[in-house]
Amino acid sequence: MSSSHRCTNFSPELQFCAKQLLSQIAINKEQLPLPVEVSEFLVSNNSFIKLLLCGSGAIGEEIEVLFRVTNATDLWPSTTATRLMIYSNSKIFRSSTEGLNLFNIEEEIDWLNAYKKYLSDSTSVILISDISATSSSFVQEGEKLTITSNINILEKQVSKLIFTYLNFTLNNDFSYCNDFKNITDENSNVSELFFEILVINEHFLYISSLGV
Repeated sequence: MSSSHRCTNFSPELQFCAKQLLSQIAINKEQLPLPVEVSEFLVSNNSFIKLLLCGSGAIGEEIEVLFRVTNATDLWPSTTATRLMIYSNSKIFRSSTEGLNLFNIEEEIDWLNAYKKYLSDSTSVILISDISATSSSFVQEGEKLTITSNINILEKQVSKLIFTYLNFTLNNDFSYCNDFKNITDENSNVSELFFEILVINEHFLYISSLGV
């Protein structure tokens, strides 16, 4: 949920998945307040947000990255309903295959599809980190997807985060995790911020498993 003095915009997918993520992570759990409970009925399985933050969903052919305005209020949390009534211009946005590109998803589509494929079968994705690459290449041969890229040519933060995640899970390469620099910044949208938390948490769990 995002707000100003004039309006509050509410995304059920983001609210639900953020709570799922924050309830399960090991890092700074007590310092990250949980969002209000939202019914899973309001969450599309094909939402890119569910794919990123819950590590599930996107079961259809097309990942939903657009959002449409809806007036359905029957399953809203009471806290949310009260807040939306206070601000007359408030809107609720639900994941869809048509509508507004609220999170400006463009370059990330190929990376989202690669992440989806990795989550369904980690052995079906190969990532080649090539510092000389000037563009990202996604080559599908049978069940295998081979990606050739490097983080420096990626413009969008979700793409960089997926690259970082795949690079350490597939290649045991933590070079982009160990420089203490966040990929997100003050201009990042909330889905990018939460996904970076997930990536950091996965890195933390792996390092912890090594007894470091």
